[in-house]
Amino acid sequence: MVRVKVTFIGSVEVEGEPGVRVDFTSIAPSGVFDKSSEDVLYAQEMVRGVLSSLQQAGLMPRHGSPRLIVYLTESEYKALGSPQINQIYELIFDKGIRLEKVSKESGVAP
Repeated sequence: MVRVKVTFIGSVEVEGEPGVRVDFTSIAPSGVFDKSSEDVLYAQEMVRGVLSSLQQAGLMPRHGSPRLIVYLTESEYKALGSPQINQIYELIFDKGIRLEKVSKESGVAP
């Protein structure tokens, strides 16, 4: 199992119909700070938001290269739950490859 984050979404043509390209980049687990502190969680969310905004505006390079690039038709994209930038998924390898969205209750804030 590997945790990945949606880092790019773009429109493409897939099999002759409108589609979506979704890039997933692996993320490293962070355990540097005591996550029980509300102030630390707030600060981490603020920093993530600022960095994400700068990256989306093209003012700061994205770290890491995509681990998985998926080209989906619009119906496949909707069936996957219409992923959005910075959403976190688990990439699971068991008799194939599965993507499961990580819920907020699991301790990771998207």
